[in-house]
Amino acid sequence: MSLIETLFPEIPLLPTEEELLIETFHNPVVKKYLQAIGTEAAKELLSLDVLSETPETLHRKQILVTGKLAVIALLLSI
Repeated sequence: MSLIETLFPEIPLLPTEEELLIETFHNPVVKKYLQAIGTEAAKELLSLDVLSETPETLHRKQILVTGKLAVIALLLSI
């Protein structure tokens, strides 16, 4: 077993659990909530003050917000 598999073991879901997840993420309220979070993250990205931040700080913030948006997009695609 590799180190990664030891640190992050697979967590299998039962078919009924998978169905529940799909049902939950298809709920219009959950979708609306995820879209609202995505909108806030996009606003955060667009409002970064590029003139007052160092390039390293700006890059770190951009990566963080881009990661948030990627996770939200993944959840919305379920």
